[in-house]
Amino acid sequence: RLFSEEPCHYVIINAYIGNDDELQLCSFIPKCVNSNTIFLLETLVRDFGTVSSKKTEKCETLLAYLYYQLLERSCEGENPHIQHIKQYITDNISKGLSLNDIASSVHLAPQYACLLFKKHTGITITQFIINQRIDLAKRLIITEDNTLYKIAELCGFHDYNYFSKTFKKVTGLSAAQYRKTKYENI
Repeated sequence: RLFSEEPCHYVIINAYIGNDDELQLCSFIPKCVNSNTIFLLETLVRDFGTVSSKKTEKCETLLAYLYYQLLERSCEGENPHIQHIKQYITDNISKGLSLNDIASSVHLAPQYACLLFKKHTGITITQFIINQRIDLAKRLIITEDNTLYKIAELCGFHDYNYFSKTFKKVTGLSAAQYRKTKYENI
């Protein structure tokens, strides 16, 4: 964060609810906390105090709701070009994404789109794409029984070796090790 006298509010979520109902959320969401958020977090803490199947279900629903509410709120003040670029990437994540296609989707020159994206997000468009693809791969590895080759393809990696190296670089685990941890945590 940049030095400032103003408080910096953010939420880091890393949740896993096991058994048959799996909810896995891993995210860092800046600029999203308000009094409603604090109320929801207090409700979650209170409800996690006792364990029952109904409370677990309620907490899972509350956590998912909170996550998506925070994610939406963090984008409210965001530059519309940045929102559109992120949405375009999300909508086309399994395809070959070119910088020219991304920039033309927001009617900007590629160099300016890159500069604007980096200025507003702190990361490059390429890094954002990689992060989104790896996040999708992690979700698919946990929730799908597809082969790792198929998952790599679904995430837009058309070279399995590149997927494998990138996955390990980002997560610290190979895709196979990541899948294995799923079964160990059940």
